[in-house]
Amino acid sequence: MENMTLSALDFDQFKLLIRDDLHVTLVITCKKGGVGKTTLALNLAVALTALGFKVALIDVDPQGGISVSLDMLDDRGFAIEGIYDLLMKDYTLEQVTFAAPRDEYEAVLRQPGGELWVLPGGNKTQRAAVAINEDGGDFDLLSRLTAPLRNRVHFTIWDTAPSNALWEAGILSAADYVLIPTELTRLSLDGVAKTIHQMQNLQKLHNARLLGILPTITNLNTLGQQERLAELYVKYPGRIWEYVSIPESQVWKDASEAARSIFSYKSPSNPVAKRNAENAMWAVAHHLLTQISVKEFSNGQ
Repeated sequence: MENMTLSALDFDQFKLLIRDDLHVTLVITCKKGGVGKTTLALNLAVALTALGFKVALIDVDPQGGISVSLDMLDDRGFAIEGIYDLLMKDYTLEQVTFAAPRDEYEAVLRQPGGELWVLPGGNKTQRAAVAINEDGGDFDLLSRLTAPLRNRVHFTIWDTAPSNALWEAGILSAADYVLIPTELTRLSLDGVAKTIHQMQNLQKLHNARLLGILPTITNLNTLGQQERLAELYVKYPGRIWEYVSIPESQVWKDASEAARSIFSYKSPSNPVAKRNAENAMWAVAHHLLTQISVKEFSNGQ
């Protein structure tokens, strides 16, 4: 699968996407844990910001991976409970939305003007979902409360948990597109099938479209992964993101442990692996922008 460096990324074809009427909401989800949803959401957001887009990251995973990965923690060292405070404490959206550190994307800046905003979540996120559900609250309350944030940015990216039963319909109701990351294992492919099935079950409550299925943590030198990839192509023709993937590498975990995106992380022990990981994320960003350019402005506006 092809990797693309920043220097090879043809940004000129996408610069017209930086326009006031572009407001795309992308939900990254899979009903299987450990497939790299948070890694993908964070690093894709940083790449888009470096390319000049305004981006918002919304973290509805109770593990608070986005906050932890960006070192955006409270005084006790826990993920900031932005989702809970917004829903249960009547905080304003401005009070629970934070600017990400600019050094995450300035080192690889391609086009000025980008901004990255984070609406964090933590352990109390699930508690808020349960409370709203028990009170008979609106299923799309969270999407409605976060709508003003969507209107201020070009891309809103939702990072989700494997089990989002109480949020599922509401999250999908906010989405324009869904991107499903998956490992090339049987359990992960089962997670893909369950995710698509749930989208179909809830189709009366949302208009989200499946943008694609992205292989993650890949090592295509193994026969098992080659077979699973072939299986994906057979089951979901036209849905697999060709020539891009997130390669298996310790450097993703190292960057997370250092509370950094792959772009700002300094890897003294394995600079080659870091460069390969960066290239993979640029390729993902390029593929995303290519699809959005076609789907959102194919009429030549």
